[in-house]
Amino acid sequence: MLKHYRKIAISIYLGFIMMGFSSVFGQTHEPNKELAATNYSVALQSENPGVVESALFHSVLFKKAFNQQDSVQILNGIAHVYNNGMSKRLRHKAYLIHSLLNIPGLLESVDTEVLENEEVFYRTVSELVTRELLSANTTENF
Repeated sequence: MLKHYRKIAISIYLGFIMMGFSSVFGQTHEPNKELAATNYSVALQSENPGVVESALFHSVLFKKAFNQQDSVQILNGIAHVYNNGMSKRLRHKAYLIHSLLNIPGLLESVDTEVLENEEVFYRTVSELVTRELLSANTTENF
């Protein structure tokens, strides 16, 4: 019985020690945006279509969260998939995202709720891109 109480006391003691360290270990740091952009760029070149598809979608989430972040690596990776993707599905998704990120103001028009479901996201982006490209006011070439 004494061993049982000793284990409880040690557990409580360690809990208090960890709570003391939580202020040191619980500090939040700025996300490493450059490393994230590099990781997405590498994922976009993967041989695994699921990895590429996921990287396409998450590249939009990254760009939406850090719009001011220079993401030339990501844009180049998306363009590579758009031109050389291993399937029509990947090339089409890359085309939509490439268009979304290159038409000024289009990314900002995507509601956050749309980003919760990939299928809804791609349908919405398709409609936005089509509407933008068919409108008489479009003067941008990309």
